[in-house]
Amino acid sequence: MHRLLLCLTIVACSVAPGCGGWVVFTSDRDGDNEIYMMTTLGSITAKLTDNNVSDSSPAVTADGMQVVFQSGRDGNPEIYIMNIDGTGQIRLTNDPAQDLSPRPSPDGKYVVFWSHRDTVLGEFEIYLLEIETREVTRLTDNDADDREPVFRPDGTKIAFTSNRDGNYEIYVMNVDGSDPTRLTNNPATDQLPAYSPDGSTIAFSSSRDGDLEIYVMASDGSDQKRLVRRPEQQDSRPNYSPDGTQIVFLSLLDLADYEIFLMNADGTGATNLTGHPAWDDF
Repeated sequence: MHRLLLCLTIVACSVAPGCGGWVVFTSDRDGDNEIYMMTTLGSITAKLTDNNVSDSSPAVTADGMQVVFQSGRDGNPEIYIMNIDGTGQIRLTNDPAQDLSPRPSPDGKYVVFWSHRDTVLGEFEIYLLEIETREVTRLTDNDADDREPVFRPDGTKIAFTSNRDGNYEIYVMNVDGSDPTRLTNNPATDQLPAYSPDGSTIAFSSSRDGDLEIYVMASDGSDQKRLVRRPEQQDSRPNYSPDGTQIVFLSLLDLADYEIFLMNADGTGATNLTGHPAWDDF
């Protein structure tokens, strides 16, 4: 089931001049899902995890020094953190439920994630984890699914996906869970929000035109538009580069192979970074 929980993160380049940056991602190219880091030119630079279970859904902290991720190494998906070179791997949550897709706060003190850990109907809710104390706070409380949370870069809001009004739409709420507001409203699925570095826009994935494509909108939900039309492929899980000039995203080629692409923030210049027969995703 976790192949559908797809996410990618671009990390700024600070070592090799002209490398452009790195992408942290998940691949099963060595037999099971592990977390890797490659340059934005597509060459693999490091394998960050090495287990016989699934390590996935990585997200890099704002300072570029650590990666939060989910792992099933202790029996079920839990939230972990490690240094950017893969050392110092520490488990942050410990619950029999699935804790999924962590995203760090801009100050690096918190992680937001989704889980069904204390729900009655098995629906997913959104939780906030304080890294230092390991204290977990539930932010949403619905009979529907609330999932895929991500912090706004100034730390004041959390965008997320929910089907609380019938189908999956993108919402925003305060960091304490108050004042949830719907940003999208159409019969199709809108999901997987990602803020631009300045917080002014949100990239997301939508099937409103018949297949999954990448869209952008202003952070208040206005000016929604499709970036590029690629009907032969399913494009999802957008994420901005730290300088906001590029978007990394996932594409399903020929309904058989997930690859990682990079394009300009206006939708031009899409380039396949991975080109590998394995599934490169998360």
